[in-house]
Amino acid sequence: MNPESTLARLQATLPDGKLPSSYGVYFKNTLVALCHALEDHILQTSGGDKSELQPLVLVTFQQGKWYLQEADRYLDIANASRHVVIGAVADSGFATHKTGQLENVSLINLDENDPIIEEWNLIIVAPTYKAMVLCRELSAQEYLPEGKPEVDTERKFYGLWSFDQSLVSAAAEIFIEQTRHYNSPLADSLLEMYHEILATIGPPLADISGVVSRIVTYLQSSQQQMVAINRQTRELWELEGQALRVSRNLNANKLQAFLRMAQRVDERDTSNPTASLQVAALSETLGSTPGFAGFAVAEAAAGWIAISSRLSFCPE
Repeated sequence: MNPESTLARLQATLPDGKLPSSYGVYFKNTLVALCHALEDHILQTSGGDKSELQPLVLVTFQQGKWYLQEADRYLDIANASRHVVIGAVADSGFATHKTGQLENVSLINLDENDPIIEEWNLIIVAPTYKAMVLCRELSAQEYLPEGKPEVDTERKFYGLWSFDQSLVSAAAEIFIEQTRHYNSPLADSLLEMYHEILATIGPPLADISGVVSRIVTYLQSSQQQMVAINRQTRELWELEGQALRVSRNLNANKLQAFLRMAQRVDERDTSNPTASLQVAALSETLGSTPGFAGFAVAEAAAGWIAISSRLSFCPE
């Protein structure tokens, strides 16, 4: 684990250095499900006139990868939150999107050399609950021996999710301290909001059973999508296999046609009725030797060579 990552810094704050049982390796689809479930809880519980219950939302989008549907989603989340901080690389598109123009949204342009750009974090601190998803994508070396996958759904992340108040609070403090490197006044403001939330007395803790249920629903939906994708992939492989078999059959039929044509030409030469077959055999032998075309290509070419040789030299 990178010692400068949020996960590593959080681990260092724990008395026994042991991360919760939710820590492990997650596929991207699972993390999307987790984040969406937590975000939905914000939208369902933090709106209306209860501004004092609205959360502080701290987000890092891995490598600033920003999708329009997520940007629109965070417009609604910001309207239901006390403040939203979004960390991403400078060219991610946040600055020009309407979400980035809101007064209660702060953008942090992450340095491309900062290890945090490999992270995908969502930390929610509210007076009635605290929740988070912390993760970091595997490095190119950690993806070995297959290497980093080209298929988006096959990307993997070290990560954890938790509703533990002390654990989430520790992660929030780490995030705010990381912000100070980029914008010290913003870090001071966030720290003040954070302490105001911790000092809020009165409202009972929120029932998070709905969040857990929503996570299960999202994960089931995500699994169904993965099954559908895998099925489509299998079907594509099957279609490719069928196409390959059809192509082979067509080539075989063409070859048979060529050889039959050559045979008909041979019939016109009573002095050497096997000349075409001899030329075909010679061509096939040459084509199957190293440095020449593959055997199948050689067979197809053999027929053409046989025909052309006979058409050029056989008697009228």
